[in-house]
Amino acid sequence: MSHLTPQKRELAAIGASLASNCIPCIKYHIRRGREAGLTDEEIAEAIEVADTVRQVPARKVQEAATAALGHESLRTANTEEKPACGGDSDVAVSSKVADSPCCDSGVGP
Repeated sequence: MSHLTPQKRELAAIGASLASNCIPCIKYHIRRGREAGLTDEEIAEAIEVADTVRQVPARKVQEAATAALGHESLRTANTEEKPACGGDSDVAVSSKVADSPCCDSGVGP
């Protein structure tokens, strides 16, 4: 017994597919989402949200690698405004600022 509608289940599956970098899964769940009645606009929004969430930890790993390397020129090159995780794409924060508690595990030095 599922508490999710078929549409919500496919939106979650699309997000998980994108997060796991599974191209066959993405294709499958986009098709299943359409079959469940999702519009291309709804699917596109789910993809955008999933990609934004996925990019936050990737950006933090890149920042940690750059900091470990010790090149100030690389660190300052990565301070352009980027969308915040969990926020509107209109809202931007510096990549050096913690983007959102949803993506900040607090683990590390």
